[in-house]
Amino acid sequence: MAKSPSLRMEMHILAHASDIIGHGLPTLFSLCEQSAMDRFDSMRLFTRVVERRSFTAAAA
Repeated sequence: MAKSPSLRMEMHILAHASDIIGHGLPTLFSLCEQSAMDRFDSMRLFTRVVERRSFTAAAA
């Protein structure tokens, strides 16, 4: 079964969401704090994707 372009894009975003903040860059936050923020942002994005799919399925 072929994946739709939007599904491929969502999977790519979810797979690379934790790479948003480069860990080699100077920052005000420690590496541990950055990692926690990256995980939070990834989970928030995942929740939005699931909600959107649920609403789309309910509307169909």
